[in-house]
Amino acid sequence: MKTLRDVRAQADEIARSGIWALAILLITTGLMFFLSHYPFQTSPVGGAPLALGYLILSGWCCGLVAQKLGLPKLSGYILAGIAAGPQVLNYVSSELVEELHLVDDLALTFIALVAGGELHFGLIRQRWRSILSWVTGQILITPLIVGTGIFVAARWIPGASDSTASALALAIVLSALALARSPAATIVVIEESNARGPFTETTLATTVSLDTLVILLFAVAVAIAEKLLSPGAAVDLKVLAFLSADLALSILLGAVIAAVVTFLIRSFDIDLPVLLAGVAFLITRASRELSELLGNHDVHLHLEPLLMGLTAGVLVQNLSKRGHLFAEALERVGPPIYVAFFALTGAALDIRVLKETWIFALFLVVLRAAGLYAGSWVGSALGKDPAHWRRLVGWTSIAQAGVSLGLAAEIARRFPQWGSSIVAPVIAAIAVNQIVGPILLARSLAGAGEISPDEISEEQGDTL
Repeated sequence: MKTLRDVRAQADEIARSGIWALAILLITTGLMFFLSHYPFQTSPVGGAPLALGYLILSGWCCGLVAQKLGLPKLSGYILAGIAAGPQVLNYVSSELVEELHLVDDLALTFIALVAGGELHFGLIRQRWRSILSWVTGQILITPLIVGTGIFVAARWIPGASDSTASALALAIVLSALALARSPAATIVVIEESNARGPFTETTLATTVSLDTLVILLFAVAVAIAEKLLSPGAAVDLKVLAFLSADLALSILLGAVIAAVVTFLIRSFDIDLPVLLAGVAFLITRASRELSELLGNHDVHLHLEPLLMGLTAGVLVQNLSKRGHLFAEALERVGPPIYVAFFALTGAALDIRVLKETWIFALFLVVLRAAGLYAGSWVGSALGKDPAHWRRLVGWTSIAQAGVSLGLAAEIARRFPQWGSSIVAPVIAAIAVNQIVGPILLARSLAGAGEISPDEISEEQGDTL
């Protein structure tokens, strides 16, 4: 048992480490300030490599500071990206954010591998009732609450107040979008907080399942909305057919990649972290190149790197005798990738949109949170989970990220009559959810008793 002196010594060590993190942050920020104002340069020397290096280092420092404040390190990564981004310090301009998009995709694919590696068939079999009930509750209840709220508020939304059909179409589309969440945020918070237990496993499995289903549900919602807005038009079933083919082919390719990785692990003594980073890069590039190649032959399939990585991770973990080595390698190489991904996410967030549309954005945030909480509570009750889980489940799914932004862009493209009056506040709401969501998730995992204080202290000491 630790004595009071031991606790004080550990606290002093953590405080000193936090000060060092702040010192490094100030030094690197000062260096970036000098480079960005150098008389003979119009942008920081080094371009994208320097910007990425600064994001990783500043994100790491801010993550440590956030941890000392009782927040997830993930929150520090995002805030560091916002500060370095084009709307604050502009050390990472909009052009550099776009140039670093490949790094963003690579990191997301790697995180999908991690998600798959965390899903054990044995645990899923044990928790299948809760997983199914959580998914069912959110799919049935959340869109009902969000859709009703949007339909009632449609009279104040330009373009949606033209008719009942327009208001209903908007409600259907946004209610489907409300189900989208951020598996990446969930995975990183779980990994970095060292959370383990049935509540954590159910949360991860539910998040991954719903983020996969939401793409299909959104396509159905868009088809229904277009039919409502154009009564004479037929519902285009080809969209659903192509989407189903996208998902099926992505899963198939993920299985092929899993077979190759399993063979390499079994047959050769290789450096697994390097192999897995290469696999993530291969998935990212191959999915793009193959989609473009098929497009040149009028076959419009859009492969999902996230689903490919997820499938590969699940199969390697569960069908290989060396799944534990796979998981250990992912854990070793993960931290810098997490920092890069979420710092880039923060740099890409358009905070100005929040200033301009904060009232409606706040309405969307609260409405979605209410829908998710109610749906999760009902799902947890149906699954006959412990009573205290019902109070916590709803806060585990607040975070939103990449998929949500992509679907918001699709709304703008498919429904120009709503335009920025809808898309701008939706993007602002997603930004708020991405910042607040990880904090609520960490609190929920702690409330479920699956983050041990001793483990947190040990992790802080190891990290620092």
